[in-house]
Order: sequence, then structure tokens, then C-alpha cells
Amino acid sequence: MPLGRSRTMKTTMKTTTKSILSLLVPVLCAAMLWVVPQTACAYNWKFCLRWNVSSSDTGIGEDYYPISTGAPARNALVHWLEPLPSGFGGYRRLDGNGCFNLSSDHNSGFTFKLYADLKMGQTGNIRVKGFASESDKSSGTVTRWTIYSGSLGGSGGTRYFYVPVDSMGRLMGYGQWAVGREALG
Repeated sequence: MPLGRSRTMKTTMKTTTKSILSLLVPVLCAAMLWVVPQTACAYNWKFCLRWNVSSSDTGIGEDYYPISTGAPARNALVHWLEPLPSGFGGYRRLDGNGCFNLSSDHNSGFTFKLYADLKMGQTGNIRVKGFASESDKSSGTVTRWTIYSGSLGGSGGTRYFYVPVDSMGRLMGYGQWAVGREALG
């Protein structure tokens, strides 16, 4: 066999092998995904966080809306964590009702860190942050509250959590409620 022809055959065989492998790998991956089914999360939760504030109408003619079940922590920043050993978590903004959805394999032991970091107004263009002190403001350390879920029981659904009562929480709750009320018309 002439030398030139041998080199051509080797190059052709390498090219053919690469072509076969490039087609075979996606097929094998797809087959493995089909054989090994993906498991769905056992629980579908909707977690809602509320500012622990309340008010009542005194009946003297003010334009006032009573709050009896806490004000939703609308568009607040929350950091959530699943229980160990997974410890999976993330940051997100709560929706307009102060809630977020989460699918998980857990039904207890969640940790929520609610930050005094809100987006308000119709378009979320007003941003409000709460600081406990001037030094916190200088360092950018926003006030936060930690809430532990404990055992949730059941097989998913909606659960409400209230921010512990303190002056910053009341200020954020009433302020957000007032600005949100005006923005919503």
C-alpha cells in the first residue's frame, strides 16, 4: 500500500470515528435521562411573610384602611434556606402579596431572613432600606429578621410567617402599606 493512501485512510477513519461519537454521545445521554427518571419534589409550598402590624378605623372620617392580619412584605428581599444536610437556598424578592413559591423535599426546618430592603411604588422604582444605626448605614448593613419555620406539617400549601415585633418592623410595615396603598390607587 502506498504511503499516501495509508495516511488518507487513517485521516478518514479518525474523521468517521469523530462523526460517529458526535452522534452517539447525545443519543446515549438522552437514553440515560429516559432510563433514570427525574424525581419531583415532594412538597409545593407558598411562603408568605407579613409585617406584624395592625390598625383600626377610629371612625372620625379619615381615609383609612384597617390592617388586621399583618401587612404583606411586598417586594421585600428574602434569603431562604432549606434544612441541612442540603442547606440549599437563595435570595429573591417577594411578590406583591409578600409571598414566594418553593418546591422542596422538606416539610420543616426552613430559615427565612427578611431584609429591610423594599421596592415600592407601582413600578418598584422606589427603594427603601432600613438601618439600625448610623454605622450600619455607613457599612450598608441592612436590618434583617430571622424566622424559623419549625414543622410545617401537611403536604404543601400556603404558610404565613410574621416578622417579630420591633420598631423597625413596624416602621417598614406601616410605611410599605401606606406607599403601596397610594401606588395601587
